[in-house]
Amino acid sequence: AVAASALLALFLLIDAGSSRTAMAAVTRSLNVASELMTRKYQLQVQYRSAADNVSQIDIDLFVRGHDRFTLRHPGLLPSTSFWLGTDSSEEWVVPPVGPVRKGNDMVLSRWLRSRGELDTPYLHLTSLLTRMARGYRLTSMPDQEIELPDGRTELCQVIQAELETSDEANLPDTIELWSSRETGMAIRMVARWNLTEGDIGKESVVLTFQGDAPSLHDDWFTAEAHYEGPRDIMRIDSLGQPTVHQP
Repeated sequence: AVAASALLALFLLIDAGSSRTAMAAVTRSLNVASELMTRKYQLQVQYRSAADNVSQIDIDLFVRGHDRFTLRHPGLLPSTSFWLGTDSSEEWVVPPVGPVRKGNDMVLSRWLRSRGELDTPYLHLTSLLTRMARGYRLTSMPDQEIELPDGRTELCQVIQAELETSDEANLPDTIELWSSRETGMAIRMVARWNLTEGDIGKESVVLTFQGDAPSLHDDWFTAEAHYEGPRDIMRIDSLGQPTVHQP
């Protein structure tokens, strides 16, 4: 009995040490993500439809710090795109045609909710990292090497997060992080939802680092950088009431 108790205590210490190591890795990646450097990620969303078909959408994501991001979502017609993001002061959506929408943090959320495949707040790098630190059981896994787009390889610390309990809806059941051992930067993140038979919704969201983008200036994170010519501006206030301003 004494030996069994000692062995159990050892396992608990190892588990606690793994959790602390994992949390330290997530915190380090969050600190790196807050740096004012522009980085590009590829965002892949897999979505299961009512017909039980799985489709994938590839999205370009640009992030700078914790409060600026821009993403390009393919439009319904070929060679068209939705652009959406925030410049830290307001959120905006630029559709292929029609008025540009601007407003508070409800603007983006409302637009995303209207599109089932993107009905999630976990499209931004820091959103996923922050979520990992709350309500998830973190485990440090063996290191892995990941090949970067330029052909180089990066040794990564791998952290797995499993959802424990939460009152929030639509949370990923698991989140995985591959962060650079050298820099702490998030190289890859995968969020998964365990859908049961007949369920519709997201199956996974995958973020993959594509490279630094230092040539992009601050205005890249504004709506004006993503359309040409005159466009009506629809401002949506805190009550959801739109006001259209013509150019």
